[in-house]
Formats: sequence, structure tokens, C-alpha cells
Amino acid sequence: VTPIKPETEFLFDITFDNLSAFELGTLLLCLKPTENFCHRIGMGKPFGLGTVSLSPVGLFLVDRPLRYGQSDQWKTPRYSKVSWFD
Repeated sequence: VTPIKPETEFLFDITFDNLSAFELGTLLLCLKPTENFCHRIGMGKPFGLGTVSLSPVGLFLVDRPLRYGQSDQWKTPRYSKVSWFD
């Protein structure tokens, strides 16, 4: 186990396919249920370590039938809908 310095920031993607509107809403709610909610991860949970706060920055949706149904895929934007969070 290698500890990580406090206040270290990570950037990651969550990839999903075929979620209903309800399932997508549930996923987003689980990432940040309340403003001050912190997830507990790692080996040091019993000692108060491993507390992380997730801050989603955006939602980028791909309409695969639209994107890959075109004869020239390079002319079709990758994301069909982009939403940025504050």
C-alpha cells in the first residue's frame, strides 16, 4: 500500500452503454449525493483515511447509431450532447 498525498487530484472517465434516463440519473446521483458527501475508499478507512470527494465536470453522450451510421464518420461530431457541470 502506498499512501497518496492529501489534496491530490485525479481525472477519470466513466464509460456506460444503453442506460435508461433513470439509470443515468441514479449513476450521477451516486457520484455526488450531497454537496459535502465524501466516498470512503482504500485500505485506511478504519483509520479515517481514504476519504475522497468526486466532482463531475461534465456529461458527454455519444449517439452511436448516428455516429457510425454515417458514410463519413469523420464529419460527425463524436459527442451528440455535451453538458458541463458547475
